Amino acid sequence: MPSFRHSTRIALVAATLATLAGVAVPAAGAARPGFCKLLSARQLAAVHVTSACTQGKSIPFKHQGTTVATIVVVKWGHTGVVVADVYAVNPAYVSLAKAKFDVGGPSAGVGDWSRFKGFANGKTDARLLFGVGNYVVDLDVSMPPNRPLKSEQQIVKLATAIAGHLR
Repeated sequence: MPSFRHSTRIALVAATLATLAGVAVPAAGAARPGFCKLLSARQLAAVHVTSACTQGKSIPFKHQGTTVATIVVVKWGHTGVVVADVYAVNPAYVSLAKAKFDVGGPSAGVGDWSRFKGFANGKTDARLLFGVGNYVVDLDVSMPPNRPLKSEQQIVKLATAIAGHLR
C-alpha cells in the first residue's frame, strides 16, 4: 500500500536525520485539518477520480522524544485513486528532507522544490514529490488499466493545486 511504504520511508529518514543532526529542536507543528479540501471535485474529475475523500489521523514521528514530523494520509476516489501523504516537517529538518527527496527525476516546477518520479504500469500509476514551506507531499495517482494517465501535466496540475493551499 503506497501510504504505508511512504510513511515508513519518511519515518526512517526522519529518525536518521535526527541522529545525524544531533540537535534538539522544538516539536513539529501539527498537520492542519481539512486536507480533503486540497483538491476540488473538478480537479479530481480531470483524472477520472471521484471526490469521495478520507483523511487519516495526524501521526507524529518521534526520535529520542523529539517530534521530527507528522503525517496525514489523504485519499480521494475508489477505483481511480489519488493519495497524498502530507508531512509537516519540523522546521529544523526541512533542508535535510529537501536534500533527501529533491533528487532523481526531473523538476516538476511545483512548490519550493519538486521531483516527478515517473509513471509505472503503462501510465496507470504516477508519483510526484514536492515541498512547500515545512510541508513535504508525496503524491501518488493510481488508475485502472482502462483509464491510464495521459501526461505528466495531469499530475503537475494536482500538485500545483495542493501546493497553493499549503502556502
